[in-house]
Amino acid sequence: MPKPTEDYSLPQLVNGAGAIEWMRDVLDLLAGTNPTAWITHHISLAGLSLQLVFDDAELAKSYVDMMSACELDASCQHRVFVLTAKRSAALGLPNLNRSSCSPEQFQSLVKSAGMRAAYPFQDGIWKFYDIQRKIGVQLTKSRQTLPLWDATAPLRQHLHWLLDEKDQRLAHAATLGLDGKGLVMFGAGGAGKSGTTLAGISVGLKTAGDDYVALGIDDTCFARSLFRVVKQDRSGLARIPHLKQQTAHMDVNWRGKVMFDPDEFYAEPFVGELPLGAVVLPSIAHLAEPVLQRVKPREVMLALMTSNLHQFPAEHDRGMSFYAELLRRLPSFRLDLSPDAEKNGRLLKAFIAAGFPLEGMTLSASFAD
Repeated sequence: MPKPTEDYSLPQLVNGAGAIEWMRDVLDLLAGTNPTAWITHHISLAGLSLQLVFDDAELAKSYVDMMSACELDASCQHRVFVLTAKRSAALGLPNLNRSSCSPEQFQSLVKSAGMRAAYPFQDGIWKFYDIQRKIGVQLTKSRQTLPLWDATAPLRQHLHWLLDEKDQRLAHAATLGLDGKGLVMFGAGGAGKSGTTLAGISVGLKTAGDDYVALGIDDTCFARSLFRVVKQDRSGLARIPHLKQQTAHMDVNWRGKVMFDPDEFYAEPFVGELPLGAVVLPSIAHLAEPVLQRVKPREVMLALMTSNLHQFPAEHDRGMSFYAELLRRLPSFRLDLSPDAEKNGRLLKAFIAAGFPLEGMTLSASFAD
């Protein structure tokens, strides 16, 4: 293992094999520790049973508060250590010599070692998971080293691995539902997913999430909630007048969006799980009346290429296979949006209530309530 050091200006440079050896040493050390000496949370999240172990109380609170989780007794299937600063120094925290190891080569070495690991594109952050021991590690030089998106989707990489073990998928997607049936929306950032989710909530629909959700395929396709927060920019909030006023005092995040729990403004907007009946691609179209029309699955897959399949380098094949099966099971639609958020929400409410008609719908064919 690299020698402990507080001098982060000269981290040890390791090749792929050296990284594997170091990760094994860290896992051996943490497996023998008593996590009750640190800050621990036992939670159930999207069907996963997790013990989260932190060395930073403020980070622990921000992570757990963000999650759609309920507390459990001490017995959990997986353990994830979220460690920073002093603890990271004690464990060494090397840098990977990327010129000696491509993402594909690194993933091959990790797989042979019985682990999962993120190819470290950013110095000062390591994320890995021992499949057999069911122990995950997020080790960072400091809290400031964490990427900005970590504040909106904590432990995204580890949740991806744990869900993948259950043949499920962490997806960059939004959801809406009514009376125990729902739809999933895909699209790149700015496509209108969050605004459409809020539009749906404002007319009485439910959601399992507006940014990241867990998707699964069993007898039915389903979405499970991961994070209990929605995000929208000021212009999007302005299309829902009461939200514009009620969120005016809130700060925006790094992407210029207000983050809030919609429970503050709506009656029980979140559900833990939604059976899915359709896939929808929102599209900013500025139409007077929104329109839902059937599209071919390949149009959705093209959107998934940028919004989902490239988020986990060297792991494209499993994602392609999962989404191909999802699109084989569910009909695909494009939603050409109106600037009128209420109209968008009403159309989706009518669409779900009607049982996802394959011919699509326009607002004139729907109903108000």
